[in-house]
Amino acid sequence: MLESVKIKKVFQKDVNKICISIGVFYAIIGLFSIGMIKLQELMTTTFKTSTDERFSLYQDTLNDIWYTYMPLMFVLGLLYLGFGLFYKKITTDKYLINLVLSIMSIAWVIGYTISSMNNADILFADLGEDKYLVYGFAGFGYIIVLAIFTIPQYIIGKRIKNIEIDKKNITQK
Repeated sequence: MLESVKIKKVFQKDVNKICISIGVFYAIIGLFSIGMIKLQELMTTTFKTSTDERFSLYQDTLNDIWYTYMPLMFVLGLLYLGFGLFYKKITTDKYLINLVLSIMSIAWVIGYTISSMNNADILFADLGEDKYLVYGFAGFGYIIVLAIFTIPQYIIGKRIKNIEIDKKNITQK
């Protein structure tokens, strides 16, 4: 039977299990998002409903953003999955690999945020005064996404660093 996953439990696991969890999460979100875009395109071409020009522009803008960033999220998930699966076999600097993956994750969040904010006029043009509320929620959402993309990397990096320090201390004795 499936049991609920608690974030605190996930972060108490081994580094490789955390990386595998993150990789699966990123890959599933990336694939799910790509699938949503494809389904949406299939529905609009199949049912050929006449849509408002503004809505079509909005939909195309969101699709362009997701077509750019969600495959990258999927690839990032696969990289984390590979790092987690081969963690014990990797002999090079694991901390450096984690640092590169962390930088890629942060670059993804920054790129996604900038791309979304550059298109905010298209996405939120018809909202009038309510657009400031939407900007507030969007800002909160970006902070959450940044936390989801940085906190696990910090925890992984800290654990790897501690493991490396412990190994050096053992070999020096």
